[in-house]
Amino acid sequence: MLAEPLSLGSAEAHVRGINRSAVTRAFEQARVEALEVCAKHPDADLTSTQA
Repeated sequence: MLAEPLSLGSAEAHVRGINRSAVTRAFEQARVEALEVCAKHPDADLTSTQA
């Protein structure tokens, strides 16, 4: 699992695996963590949290 911040307050997550359910859970966890980190930024636009 890899989550990394991008410019303009967006984030990107990459997950690979052969078990679709495990990959889906890992992606959702990475997304939750990224949103938590991004929300702490003082210039965060909290009105946009696209999946």
